[in-house]
Amino acid sequence: MPAAPVVREGPSGFTRAMRAVAHFRTPLVLLPLIGALVVSGGIGARMLWEQVPGSAPQVATVRCWDGERLVDPQDCGLPEGVAGLRWVFPSFQPDADECRDVLLDNPAFERPTMWECTVEIGGSPIVLTYSELTGVKPARAFIQQEYGDAERLTVEADNGTPVRYEWRRELEEDAGFTVTSMYVDFPYAVEVRAEERVLREDALATIVTFRGAASISYR
Repeated sequence: MPAAPVVREGPSGFTRAMRAVAHFRTPLVLLPLIGALVVSGGIGARMLWEQVPGSAPQVATVRCWDGERLVDPQDCGLPEGVAGLRWVFPSFQPDADECRDVLLDNPAFERPTMWECTVEIGGSPIVLTYSELTGVKPARAFIQQEYGDAERLTVEADNGTPVRYEWRRELEEDAGFTVTSMYVDFPYAVEVRAEERVLREDALATIVTFRGAASISYR
């Protein structure tokens, strides 16, 4: 008996109708869905940008020598005037009766600020002259010329960095002994004059105080 033929039924009329409806409905369903995704994506992106903070304003964390607060210590500038000299040399007391403004009597001196103070050690007068100079190199050359062949010593920090130069000499006609100490990289100097050599060294070591080179412009 011959095998019965296999009959594959095609879709019924109802099935074909449903497929046609599904074919046209799919784009209609996807369009609102895609639109919703676009809208929600835009809202999410906006919220994300709102949550990301912009660059925070820079905070002034450096206090300059004159008390001003800045962000960059390089903007502080060098100390100047009587207040600046007072900052560089804490031992300088311009309000003391024994201190005077040298430039009032000598306006031709080419120094922005120059003060002279007299103190005593064992009853012997010690004259201290604090100066703000016009520039590092010109002032150094002037002092070197003033001291002639006198040996120049270098004062170093604990790490070996040169911080000050010192020149010493004996004045003529028994006028005493002087030493000038000048910062290596900054335009400030102090001169100590005494009647005896030992008193000169004593005054430089115990009376004159210097601001650390790293703290000249800011605190």
